[in-house]
Amino acid sequence: MKGQLPAAFSDKIQFMIHAYLDPWILSGFFVAFMASLTWAMAMTKFQLSQAYPFMSLSYVVVFILSVFLFDEEVNLYKIIGCAMVLLGIIIIARNS
Repeated sequence: MKGQLPAAFSDKIQFMIHAYLDPWILSGFFVAFMASLTWAMAMTKFQLSQAYPFMSLSYVVVFILSVFLFDEEVNLYKIIGCAMVLLGIIIIARNS
């Protein structure tokens, strides 16, 4: 769904209903719910200081998926940024 939010209140409600029923939006809600369940399970197995740095992996995963699913641009800065995130996770994980 694209476009600007309509001016009239009733049109805004209709716009929002259509937006929330969009399959991409619904799948995003589902993935967020599954992520919260996964996070809750991880908290029963790991200490927060060990598990929380791995949340940064979402930046790398989103970058990789955006390249394959949405044909987003790959450039040196994005690759260096992802490498730095991964390096940071490795450093933190080894010292936990």
